[in-house]
Amino acid sequence: MKIFMKALPVLVATFLFATVANVPVQAQGLPPALVGIVDMSVIVAKAKAYQHIRTEMDQRAKVLQADVDKMEKEFTKQREDLARQKTLLSPEAFQQRQQEFQNKFMSQAQSVDDRRTKLRETSDKASQEIQIKLSEIAGVVAQERGLNLVITGNTVLYAIRGYDISEEVLKRLDAQLPKVALPK
Repeated sequence: MKIFMKALPVLVATFLFATVANVPVQAQGLPPALVGIVDMSVIVAKAKAYQHIRTEMDQRAKVLQADVDKMEKEFTKQREDLARQKTLLSPEAFQQRQQEFQNKFMSQAQSVDDRRTKLRETSDKASQEIQIKLSEIAGVVAQERGLNLVITGNTVLYAIRGYDISEEVLKRLDAQLPKVALPK
């Protein structure tokens, strides 16, 4: 009896699942699902627009890093100069120069943070533009193939090849949106 009581919830859940799973989709008023899959890892890796974004963002990040390196060298030199002046200046004058140095440093740090934020926002906006175009193209391909559902391949554990429309979507995306205009 104890074993039966432990197995009862599993039996009930199995019965309910089997009952619900056997309800035909048409009985719910929906057509059968005709699915297409877009593998986003393929699109992101191969699409010309995504490659353009990566190249441009890498270049901009290198310029930013070079500016940060230059600022760090300047601040290191200024901090060393300030330390040498400590014995030559009155405590008040030293404190004032130290405060000026800290204010300048904080201002430059904020400027770098602003530039990094703008870089991320630029990349996000460009990616969003690609996503919009990608959705449009996937919709057109779906209509042409008689599909009524397109999902990303990142969530699919198994599918036969005929469901994958990634290459067709990629080809059209490259033709229609080879680059994304990135603001300076």
